[in-house]
Amino acid sequence: MYLRNLNRVLFLLLLLSFINPVFALNQDKKAPIQLDADKASIDEKKGRSIYSGNVVLTQGSKIIRADRLVVSHPKQKIEKITAEGNPAHFEQTPEGKGEKVHASALKMIWYEQKEEVHLLNEAQLQRGKNTFTGHKIIYNIKKETVEAKSTKDKKQRIHFTIYPDKKSQK
Repeated sequence: MYLRNLNRVLFLLLLLSFINPVFALNQDKKAPIQLDADKASIDEKKGRSIYSGNVVLTQGSKIIRADRLVVSHPKQKIEKITAEGNPAHFEQTPEGKGEKVHASALKMIWYEQKEEVHLLNEAQLQRGKNTFTGHKIIYNIKKETVEAKSTKDKKQRIHFTIYPDKKSQK
């Protein structure tokens, strides 16, 4: 059973190695960040901003929707963005691809410098028809890897649904 699950994860990682980085597109990185919320609290000395109530962050094709968003920005440089919701949602269109990437989780942490996003609690990542679900999903943009974990008690296992490429069916 363990080997079968390990084989599935390795197969997924192999598939994902052919996918272009989806969370940090060049055009998105250069775009300004726009934030909309019902309430904002900004503390420049602490380098932290808190937005709450129907929060929408937009940067190029990247959109994050959450109930609460905390931006850590020491020295005026974004370090991480934490989004919480019931669930929080993320979407982005990869460069040169028509399929959007959708993600949702009760909590998301975007690490700017590591170019990594952590989806925590009821995590789901979807690109086209392919879906990945689990307790925790970590997507590393630089390494182009996905790591998925179940809960410690194994009540919420990881699950992948991968559809064959249409080109390979011809």
